[in-house]
Amino acid sequence: MITTDALSDLGDFREELFIDLVDTEYYLRATDAGWPTVLADAEFDHSLGTFVEARIGGQSIRLGGQPLKVRIAASWRYYYIFRNRLLVSRNYARRHPAWVTAGCFADLRHLAIVTMLAPGRRARLTAALAGVKDGLRGLTGKKPGT
Repeated sequence: MITTDALSDLGDFREELFIDLVDTEYYLRATDAGWPTVLADAEFDHSLGTFVEARIGGQSIRLGGQPLKVRIAASWRYYYIFRNRLLVSRNYARRHPAWVTAGCFADLRHLAIVTMLAPGRRARLTAALAGVKDGLRGLTGKKPGT
């Protein structure tokens, strides 16, 4: 929940980020402006991604007798995850170095895990690399063709 006073002071969400890190950027902007913030652990009725069975070399990985599952996003989402991580990190790294470091590490760790264990490796890596390239170039908005 955001008060109307905060909206007036901070402005709107950055639509040019399109999808990923929009809420995080707003939180960081609010924090920098001195607005009190609360990070809540909320449950949603939708899932962020799909669980798939983990496999290496075509062999299912089992843990405790059950197939291990990993959560993946649609391949095109990795473009926005990595592009927006760079865009937001560029703006907030000096004031929030721990957040930037932790976020980059979490995204890279996730990409490494799903690249090793989930199908769609090439599409996911291609999207992530395109996101890094466009993030370094400062491109924003919806990527044409998605």
